[in-house]
Parts: sequence; C-alpha cells; structure tokens
Amino acid sequence: MNCLVEEALMSTIRNENAQCILSGVDSFDLNKEEMKFDFDEENETSEQVPDPTIYGCSNQIIIKEAEALSSIKPCQEYNRKSLELLRTLSHDLRSIDFKISLYITACNNVRLIPYPEHIVDESPEGLHGLTQINDVIPPVKYMKKFLERSNHLQLHEQVVNLLHWLTVQLRQPKLVDIPPENHETVFHRIPYLVNVENPDYMFKIVVNNLSSNHLQWQASKGNHSTKFAFYAAKVEHLHSLIHLGLYPFRKVAGPEGTGIYLTSDLKACLASSPPNWVWGKSVIGTQLQTVAVVEFIASDPSVKEIIEKCSSGCESRQYFVPANNLIQARYILVFVRDTHQIPLETLEFLSKQNEAKIPWRRILLLGSYLALCFLSWKTVRSSSYNANIWEITARQLLRKLAFNHELANSVALNT
Repeated sequence: MNCLVEEALMSTIRNENAQCILSGVDSFDLNKEEMKFDFDEENETSEQVPDPTIYGCSNQIIIKEAEALSSIKPCQEYNRKSLELLRTLSHDLRSIDFKISLYITACNNVRLIPYPEHIVDESPEGLHGLTQINDVIPPVKYMKKFLERSNHLQLHEQVVNLLHWLTVQLRQPKLVDIPPENHETVFHRIPYLVNVENPDYMFKIVVNNLSSNHLQWQASKGNHSTKFAFYAAKVEHLHSLIHLGLYPFRKVAGPEGTGIYLTSDLKACLASSPPNWVWGKSVIGTQLQTVAVVEFIASDPSVKEIIEKCSSGCESRQYFVPANNLIQARYILVFVRDTHQIPLETLEFLSKQNEAKIPWRRILLLGSYLALCFLSWKTVRSSSYNANIWEITARQLLRKLAFNHELANSVALNT
C-alpha cells in the first residue's frame, strides 16, 4: 500500500530505549536494597530476574524478522475498523497521541498489559512482530488523511488493526486533555501541597461508571472520606495503570510496611519517576516525565498519614496505603524533558513533495507504456515486412524450378 511519507520518515528507531526491568515504583527517600515486591494477594513470590520470554528482552533472544512477521495475524473487518478509527480521530488528537506514546513505551520496556492477542500471540516472536507494526505508525496528524476515502493513500491494515484496538476497543477509561488555565483547580484538591511545578500537559482519566474497576472503588469507598495526592507513576507503567488501575506489584517496602506510598510533595514525587523516552513521532515530546494525581480513601483505618518537613521549612504529607483497591487514578501530569520531534512543517512539506511527484510518475508511466507499444509495433511491422520478402523470393524460386522442369521435359520429348 502507498504511504503518505516515505519509510525514512515513517520509521523510528527500532526498540528505542528498550530495556528489561522489574515493574515497581520507588518509594520516597528509600534505599534501593530495601525495595521488594509483594505478590501475596495472588499467593505468588516475586522473582529476582525477569523472564525474557515475558518481558521481551531482545538482547537475550535472537528472533528472525521472518518469524516475527509470520506471527502477525490477519486483520479482520478492515473497512469497519477504518471507519470507526476515522470517527475517533475527529476528537482530541493530543490524547490519542499521548495514548500511543504510553503504549509504545510499555511495549519497549515492560510486560505489555493489556495485550493485543488478536493481533499477535504473547510470545517473543509476537512482541517482535508488534514492534514491526509500531515502527510504521504515522504521526497522528496524518492518520485521518490516510483513512479518508477520497484519498489515494491508505494506512497499512495492521496499523489500522492496532490503532483500532488501542483507541476504540480500549476507549475506556478515556483521557481528556485539560487546558492550562484549569491546572490550578486540580492542584487545589491536594492538601499540604508543596514544591509545585507546572506541568506541560495534564490529562483527566474519565472512568466508565459501569466498569469493574469503578464499581470496586465505589464498594471500597462507601461512606469514607477521600483525599488527593501525588503518585510516582513511571511512563512505562501508565498504559497498565490507566486501563487496569494500580497492581499489587506496584507496592514497595517502606517505613510503614509494604504498600503504596503517596505524597503531597511534587518535587519528591518527580524524583521517584525519572524521565523516559517515548514515541519518536509524538507531537508532545520524545522524553516525558509523568506523575499521577490519585484519589484515595483517607479515613480507612489501614491508611496512615506521615508528616514530613521540607528543606524550606514547610510541612508536607506522605500517605501509606496498604491495598491498591483503596486508590483511584484521576489525573496524569506530563512534564516534557526533551522536545526533539519531527517538525510538523517538515512533515507537511515532505507529504506535499510526495503528492506532487505522483502526477509526474503517472505521466512517466504512461509515456513508458506508449514507447513500449511503439517499439512493439515497429518490431511486428519489421517482422511482417521480412516475412513478405521471403515469401516473394520463395515463390520466384518455385516458378523458376517449375519452368526448368517443363523445359527439360520438352527437350526430352523432342529428342
């Protein structure tokens, strides 16, 4: 299929910033040796080394590209998915761009949950095949142009299949871009707020009221009072956090025990959530640092509040929450640490250049076809002319032979 921009523009660095890490979140002011992961809610024990077949460590398993491509399943109902994806792209493009960035970052760093099993199986070959599809996802600005019926360009069917799963099938919870003038309203909901840094972007997580995650939260909440605080949500974990909530393995060991630690100090929270490289074609940025604003049940007896003093002398709060069902993510703060990206003006220029070449290619193709037809006609004509010459020569030889034969017979009779 045709592409709006050539492969040199569309492709990004394969497995950019790929690494194998254990899923977890650093607690505040804790030593790395004290960290451990708690799986007792599922009666499992954590392993020290991640399984490369699960986490997709490409430096430990060599996978042939042919095997990865063969693991990709055929796309079903391409036309329907294209139309639904086109309708989705008519809304908030920045939220869709951010969602793709989170998915690709999770795909390159940790175990991908949720996983598109209808596209590829959850295996090393399947994960490698998924990265092959990720490499040809175009910038969000041009996806709608790809999908328009009047356009002579088309989006690859596997890209449509993947984006339909990510933006249509996983449309809940929904990410809503909050304008900068409303950021202060969110910060006012956090008590004892200190060391505030204005984010470049803020997204609200709108949960479906009928989802199991929301119903579980409502059952746990009951008549309890709630508070808001910051949670050190790493970029590579946000794909899972948004769709499935906080996992049990998000717990860390700390002064109050093994659980989830929250804070009202944004600076301390950012220190526990380092920047990470994301999608290279994102209009937001290529290196992001993220923090989640969560709502938690503060009046639950198991929740503990810890008073801390900052270097400036003001007091902040740190909260210990033992169970993940007592927390609900509400907002995502995005801090852009590297704004290097493909300029949209460059993309626009290259796309116009590519479109301008198409009529000339058609003229060249038509001219080549006409030249080939002319040469073929000349060849046939020359062959026909030569055949006529040989036919005339043969007839003259036959006549001469017949005349000579008659002449010989007459001489014989006279003698």
